[in-house]
Amino acid sequence: MDNPIDKDNSFCTEAQALAALSEIAGIATQKGGLHALFCKIVDVIARTLNVEVVSLMLPDKDDPDYLTIKAAKGLPPEVVERARVRVGSRVAGYVYATGEPLLIQDINEEASKRFGIKHESRYRANSLLTVPIRMRGRTLGVVNVNNKCSGKPFDESDLHMLNALMGYVALAIENAEQYLKLAEKHEELKHLTEGLRTTMEHQTQLLMKLSHRIRSPLTGILGYAELLLNKTDSGLSESDRALLKKIVDRSWELAELAERIFEYESILHDDTELEPRKVELSPLLKGVANRYRQMALERGVDVEIDIQDDAAALIDPFYISKSLGEVVENAIRYTKTGGKVRIEFKVEGSRAKIRVSDDGPGLDPELSERIFYEFFQIPNTEDEIAERLGLGLSLAKTIIEKHSGTIGVEQTGPNGTTFLIELPCWQAEVADSYVQGSDEFQLSVE
Repeated sequence: MDNPIDKDNSFCTEAQALAALSEIAGIATQKGGLHALFCKIVDVIARTLNVEVVSLMLPDKDDPDYLTIKAAKGLPPEVVERARVRVGSRVAGYVYATGEPLLIQDINEEASKRFGIKHESRYRANSLLTVPIRMRGRTLGVVNVNNKCSGKPFDESDLHMLNALMGYVALAIENAEQYLKLAEKHEELKHLTEGLRTTMEHQTQLLMKLSHRIRSPLTGILGYAELLLNKTDSGLSESDRALLKKIVDRSWELAELAERIFEYESILHDDTELEPRKVELSPLLKGVANRYRQMALERGVDVEIDIQDDAAALIDPFYISKSLGEVVENAIRYTKTGGKVRIEFKVEGSRAKIRVSDDGPGLDPELSERIFYEFFQIPNTEDEIAERLGLGLSLAKTIIEKHSGTIGVEQTGPNGTTFLIELPCWQAEVADSYVQGSDEFQLSVE
């Protein structure tokens, strides 16, 4: 007949083991430092096996041929600080090198002959346990256990329990190391992001100052040049007048670039206040198409518009018209003589969808996102296009997104590219609540 006391002890041991496994599994998800983790592991092992002395050893970072104690319980501080065991020597070094656990029943007999260990006063019992911490076939370190509180020697059940705990210990250590690596990368990324943000702020300030400084003298140059050009008695020869005309034209181009930079940076950094109201999109689209027909005509390009539906949207008509104009102008510039630019408008659900298609050469699909970056230029473009700043599509994207819309390349290929712009359609109940919750915008309902 089984002894009921032995059964109770067996159940108690199993319960302790399960509790320890659960606790160490919980440690694996904590975000504390490695030292705190090691101390927690040592404490759990000491309580679970009911022992007085536990030490956790890992390879020294500066000299991985030696193991050092990272956390311990029941050992004097000076021992913890100076302990160094060469890999392959003594008990801990042997277990680390072989990856096999070791149960020594008698330190005086087995350990002293095999490993040269002397029985020290801090070891009250003659037996000890040393087990490897292993993960995916790799040994991370070892755990040494001495002095059962009961005074009894260690046995196979103790070895089995400690081995079971090591799987969770290895997981906890690996997760903590990975977390620390991620934390370091996060800090690096944070510093890089802060540096990039500072650089962009300086760039913005510089561009704003430059555009402002350029516009003032350009206005004077243009005024004097046009005054001289328009004088009938200036005495200029036809060749001189042609040169002066080029100066005026190029100055206007430079003034336009300065204005675009100033306008873009103002919109990008919220220096421009939008004034949204209910606007019918069909007339707005027709206005955009008509505004660029002359430019298209000069380049031998036809502009077609196909309005299949009608809808209103809560938008700032000036800026939405400007953003759509940037997309249409871009399409015209990339369309060869004799080609077409098509503007299509229809409503799908609660979204107004505007497609702008060209007959250009298409673009590399990998550039579908990059073309919306500020100052981005498509490689191998014609000189006329390459001279532009590369702000048009970036400006359009910024404005459209400020209206809760989206813009992207829907399709591209050798027969041309199609841009898709989506804007939320007008919904009176949404617009009313939107205006009531904001003092910044004023709504005009037609």
